[in-house]
Amino acid sequence: MVLNRLLRAGEARTVRRLGAIADYVETFSDEIEALSDDGLRAKTQEFRERYADGESLDDILGEAFAVVREGASRTLGSATSACSSWAAPRCIWATSRR
Repeated sequence: MVLNRLLRAGEARTVRRLGAIADYVETFSDEIEALSDDGLRAKTQEFRERYADGESLDDILGEAFAVVREGASRTLGSATSACSSWAAPRCIWATSRR
């Protein structure tokens, strides 16, 4: 019902865009879940090095979201849903529209 209201309100393009980002974040889940806690922590330095080597933040973003989501899942002790994959892209999208 809420989705129908969004679609009727002209937000279909936004919903599709965020859905695509959430799906992209999901592609990293198996790889990230297999990492040890130390491996998960090491991702931060890896991202810094990749950025310093010229990789754009947009290229790193999906994997970074997956790492943060996995870290939150381990810290909170519960599995995160696909909805959590929508939260960060939505924040980035909202910030970029300012």
